[in-house]
Amino acid sequence: SVTIFDGDYDSYQYWRENTRQVNHGVPAASDGYDKPKVKTKERKTLEGEMRNRYYKESAPLKKRLESVKRDLPVLRARLSEIEGVLADPEHYRDGEKASSSVREYNELKERIQSVSDDEIRLELEIEDMKSRYEETLDSL
Repeated sequence: SVTIFDGDYDSYQYWRENTRQVNHGVPAASDGYDKPKVKTKERKTLEGEMRNRYYKESAPLKKRLESVKRDLPVLRARLSEIEGVLADPEHYRDGEKASSSVREYNELKERIQSVSDDEIRLELEIEDMKSRYEETLDSL
């Protein structure tokens, strides 16, 4: 017959092992899964400290990443405007304006590349920081 066990799988394993010991008088082999993990006060304290450190260290990076993600569309929009101006043959009648536009175009291209590189670097740095935090938590 089938019966429903009230509890989770770890509780069932623990119950089964204890029942086996009582019925047979022989200690059952432990596979590491027979008892639910109990967090000690010390472990919780360590986890809290690590979590606070992670958030404190990652907050400036996340803030900078948000700023970079806001700046990129603005820079790209301005670049698009300048490309439109440079595509107009009338713009080249005034040599000084044309020269200024070309200079701004080149500066924007460099700035966009730099900001894009910053975005990738920050994302990788945040991801690496998070994985180190999670690995440290798992090792407790």
